Amino acid sequence: MNILLSIKPKWARLIYEGKKTIEWRKSTPNAYRPGMRVYLYESAPVQKVTGYFDYQAFYAHLNCNRPEVNLKEIDDLVKQGCVPFENLKAYQGNSDRIVGWIVKNPTKLDIPMDLEDFGINQPPQSWCYIKEKI
Repeated sequence: MNILLSIKPKWARLIYEGKKTIEWRKSTPNAYRPGMRVYLYESAPVQKVTGYFDYQAFYAHLNCNRPEVNLKEIDDLVKQGCVPFENLKAYQGNSDRIVGWIVKNPTKLDIPMDLEDFGINQPPQSWCYIKEKI
């Protein structure tokens, strides 16, 4: 089982460049297994699966709404995720936390793929499980 993740093209580019090593999400997969891949579906204007990274489980739970959160303490996480703290806080909203997924071995496909190649017809809102590696 693998994952298909919807992502904006600017974040995908930073992942492929090796600059974004944490992907922040409101949830994380329940089932981890070695070799699990996260395929990146870039939203408009690309609208294709452009590559993947190896999923190594999650790195950190972060609650940006705690009064004791100090930006200096989480500065490294912010840098690895390429998202300013205030943006993370806004993204978290009323959720109890956000989760940093570790990005390992990002690989851009030579030829982008369609969602149909993965057996689905529409992109996930955030992410979804898919059955096979392509």
